[in-house]
Amino acid sequence: AGNGKAPAGGLADFARKLRAAWQIFFPPPVKDISPKEEGKNRLRMILVADRCGMNPASLHDMKHSIVRAVQDYVDIEAEELIEVNISTDVDLGTIYSVALPIKRVKPVARVPMEDDVDVDGITLRWDSDDPESDPSSEFPFGC
Repeated sequence: AGNGKAPAGGLADFARKLRAAWQIFFPPPVKDISPKEEGKNRLRMILVADRCGMNPASLHDMKHSIVRAVQDYVDIEAEELIEVNISTDVDLGTIYSVALPIKRVKPVARVPMEDDVDVDGITLRWDSDDPESDPSSEFPFGC
């Protein structure tokens, strides 16, 4: 076809991919930015943090609400250990990620298994009739 374009694939495609890889591994040097530009960048970061920030009282209330929502299923180590991270994404907007320090899954929420289960050569034992039985007691460091 006499359209003057290189055929898709082949050597042209390889060269395009090679150029892209080169730019990833060897990016152009970062220009020194002026103090004025650096100040603008810092101000932008502060504004973004201010827009998606949450006051301490609301953050505490949110953590407490999360604990109430999951307390029927898991035991939390301590509410003070809950971590909330706030970030922004161009497509998704503000993202709150929450890390909960789980002590154990409560018996009512556990996967039903027989009393003795062999998983990859490790035997887990507990009394399935006892709602307070905890298989982590079989491990020196918990599970």
